[in-house]
Amino acid sequence: DLHRLIRRQRQMCIRDRYIIPNVDEVERKNLELLVSNIVENVTTDLEKARKIYEWMINPAHLTNVYRSYKIDNYIVFMLKPPFICLRLLGEDYPLWLLHSKCGACMEYSLLYRELASAANLTVRSIHDLGEDHNWDEVLVDGKWIIVDPSWPLFNPPISFYEVNRSLN
Repeated sequence: DLHRLIRRQRQMCIRDRYIIPNVDEVERKNLELLVSNIVENVTTDLEKARKIYEWMINPAHLTNVYRSYKIDNYIVFMLKPPFICLRLLGEDYPLWLLHSKCGACMEYSLLYRELASAANLTVRSIHDLGEDHNWDEVLVDGKWIIVDPSWPLFNPPISFYEVNRSLN
C-alpha cells in the first residue's frame, strides 16, 4: 500500500531518527527550570494550569500552524520564521515543540501535558478521532477542567466540544 510505504519512509528520515529524539532529550533537561519560571509564586493547581496555558498561547513562545499551507500533514509552510514547521509523526517526543516553536493541536496538547506534569498537576491528553483534534484535561479540586492551548480555550464548559461544535 502506497500510504504505508510513504509513512515508513517518513519514519526512516533523519529528523525522526536522530534530530527529534536528541532535541527532546536536551529540552527534557531544562524542563523543570522552564516550568518553575512559568509557575513562579503560584500556589493553587488552577493558577498553575492557567499560567502554563498563558505561556503556551503567547505568540512570542509558540506558533500554531493550524490552517497553514501544508505539503502534507507533517511539513507546514509559514509566513514568518522558522518558515518551515516540521510536525511530529507520533507522540514519542512531546518536547519537540519547545525547539521547533511551531505545531498544531497534537504538539500543543503533548507539550501542555508535559509542562503540567512537571508542575505536579494531574493531566490527561484527549484525542477526538472524529475531528482529529487534541486537547488536555487537568484535575483541579477533584474536577477535570478542559485546557485547549491550540484553540485557545481555558476551562470552557464541558458541553463546548459537543454543543458548539456539533460533535457526538
